[in-house]
Amino acid sequence: AREQELAAQIDENKRILQNFPQDKKLLADMERDRAMNKNVYETLLERVGISEVSKQMEVADKATTFRIVDPAIFPTAPVGTKRIVLMVMGLLAGIGAGVAAVVLREKLDDTVKDSDSLRAMGVAVLAEIPLMFNEVESRAQRRWDKLVYSYAGGCMLFILAMMGHDLLGLKLLDQLILQLQLDTVVSNLLALIR
Repeated sequence: AREQELAAQIDENKRILQNFPQDKKLLADMERDRAMNKNVYETLLERVGISEVSKQMEVADKATTFRIVDPAIFPTAPVGTKRIVLMVMGLLAGIGAGVAAVVLREKLDDTVKDSDSLRAMGVAVLAEIPLMFNEVESRAQRRWDKLVYSYAGGCMLFILAMMGHDLLGLKLLDQLILQLQLDTVVSNLLALIR
């Protein structure tokens, strides 16, 4: 009886082994179908959630009412930073930068300016070569200096004129900008640059 029972189990196991590849394929197909169905289900759940949120937002938008509490008041003067303050800050920053550049150049310059500074360091001076002036170079340098000083003076006069214009409360420059539509030209140029 035991032998017949074992023979029956062996036959059953042989049958299972013969059907194993087909069963394995069937199981893989079923798992794939389950994964696809689960994916579709999760996508549908997500869409239902999104549609519910958008529906609630639509209802909230329809229920929203607007009420004007105070009418808008048109400003009589421009709002923002005062131009005079910006000009003074720019002027002071420019003067400070110029002074800082001169001091920095003097500190970094290690050349000897005259024989007295050499003697002060304890170096014996054997001879000095005098500075020879060239009249043509001297005139060219004076002409260049006049040109630079004239330009700086013109810029300073322009800045002072603009400061006076703003301090007096004149609107001439603003009207000129509006007539020439310089504000739109500048904004278009900035848009092109960006």
